[in-house]
Amino acid sequence: MKRMKHTKPSNVAILIPRKRASTELRTKEEQAYEDVKAMILSGGLPKDVFLSQRMLAAKVDTNITTIRTALRQLERDGLIENVPRWGVRIPVETEERLRDLYFVRDILEVAAVRRIVQLRDTVNAAILREKAKIADAFARKLPDNVVAFSQAHFDFHLEVAKQSGSELLFHSLNRVHFRNWLLWHDVRLWKNRHLIDHQKLVEIILNESEDEVIKYMRIHINNGLENELAELRKAQLLPSGKTTSAGNKAGKISKPRSATMKAR
Repeated sequence: MKRMKHTKPSNVAILIPRKRASTELRTKEEQAYEDVKAMILSGGLPKDVFLSQRMLAAKVDTNITTIRTALRQLERDGLIENVPRWGVRIPVETEERLRDLYFVRDILEVAAVRRIVQLRDTVNAAILREKAKIADAFARKLPDNVVAFSQAHFDFHLEVAKQSGSELLFHSLNRVHFRNWLLWHDVRLWKNRHLIDHQKLVEIILNESEDEVIKYMRIHINNGLENELAELRKAQLLPSGKTTSAGNKAGKISKPRSATMKAR
């Protein structure tokens, strides 16, 4: 398996794990989870490589039992994958997976805004406007607060789902790891902060026809997809459809060749 060059994003320092402040009340499992998550998102750990649990425990100053609990949560969040008899690794993002994620996002968020249009008389417009304003304000200060922006970004989109009145739709966004997906998205695309305008999106949702609302939401979602695909191709230094090595498509994860790679 040919390994891609491992480079860190320019905002690594923002996501590097920090020592727990004395005022924070976290269990050791929660702290280990946050620290490993930060290393994953900052590019501090390689992708498509099986990770030693001992190494991870040493990096975050904890024990094997605690790190295993943290890894199970990270797997549930979709940030790592567990390969039976081999261990855990950070999966390489592929165009196919990105397109699939955005396909699901289109289904859910377009359905949400359609319902909001139909229920405008009962929608809490003030909350939507406020959450959009907060997200856009954080966006103007990127990259210094990418985690805070991503939380506000997530809160806004989840509020859109909530205002649709569909509890199932609301919970479905969380089932596709939407919070962590948005954080990955924001880490990769903060340089496009000048394109972020959730306040405009809200005004269109609240005032335009259903067809215009759906059209604009799809533009909003598709812009995210196209920008992510551009960043993915740039990181791979390959155009779509090319190969990283004979017989392997770009981004495809090869089967482990040696038991020496197994996580200890």
